[in-house]
Amino acid sequence: MKTLAKFAVVILAFLILVQAVAWAQGKGERASRRAKRPAFSPSASSGIFFKDVFNEGLVGDRPPNLSAPARAPGGGGGNSGGGSDEPGGGLYAWSKVISPMTLENEIKGVKLKLDADVTTPTKFKSGGFKLVRRHCSVAAAMFAIVAEYDGKVRWQDTAPAIREVFARTARNSSTATDQVYNEAKLRRQDLSDLVGGSAFSAPTEPDRKASWGEVCDRSPLMQRIETAQQGVLQPLTSNAEQFKANKEKITHEAEMIAAVAEILKQDGMEDSSDSDYTDFCDQMRNGARMIVDAVKNDSYDQASQGVGDISKSCSGCHESYRG
Repeated sequence: MKTLAKFAVVILAFLILVQAVAWAQGKGERASRRAKRPAFSPSASSGIFFKDVFNEGLVGDRPPNLSAPARAPGGGGGNSGGGSDEPGGGLYAWSKVISPMTLENEIKGVKLKLDADVTTPTKFKSGGFKLVRRHCSVAAAMFAIVAEYDGKVRWQDTAPAIREVFARTARNSSTATDQVYNEAKLRRQDLSDLVGGSAFSAPTEPDRKASWGEVCDRSPLMQRIETAQQGVLQPLTSNAEQFKANKEKITHEAEMIAAVAEILKQDGMEDSSDSDYTDFCDQMRNGARMIVDAVKNDSYDQASQGVGDISKSCSGCHESYRG
């Protein structure tokens, strides 16, 4: 009997303990209850917060290169406005002409073209070598800009060495031999590796400043302008609907024309010492810049005017000069 009584006492104590714990938890939960979230009327807060902070709260154009290092006042930076496009530090103010995104996308585009045109020796020898010359010339020019660029852009550290190998392959692609075909395959693989994130290994480290007369010839660059102007800009600015639907492509091709026009003026390029010729280059570059501004301003009329200015500069130049 004593054992049974002790057991009953233990059971009773356990039940009391369980009830006490449950009561304490319930009290804690009741004590920690929070007030309901207040409900606001949209009309009451409409004048306090922006519906779209980027369109309503920010003023002015987005800076062209937010990652560019700040320059000290009076340091001769190329982005200070007016004067020469040559900033201090041995670089060039390419950020006024072409964006890092356009540079990277153009190089990726060359990679796709080499993938398509460097496939077999037979295709290469039957005319593909001419396309390879054009592609490698454009790649060499883009990497030359990357090397000199006044800001952060992909592949900048190894751009001088990459520039040199593509310039060499472009020069060699004036003939269709097995050796040049194998060299073109190496360039195709180089771009595949670079776009995929692999590093480029070079035995030498050339100067970042390009010797433009050795980087590329005028003719392949003029062909790139023709593709941009006649193949993209003219049809995509033929009406307002096309313009509004293709702003990204229009910006890319306009910046490419502006960059090539600037390259054609560089020391060492053919006719670069002729002031009449460089005036045509400036007219072309300014027309391309007008198109880029037109995209920012959503102005179809401004874009049409820019395309017209480029066409005028091309027509005037071709009457006196041939690439």
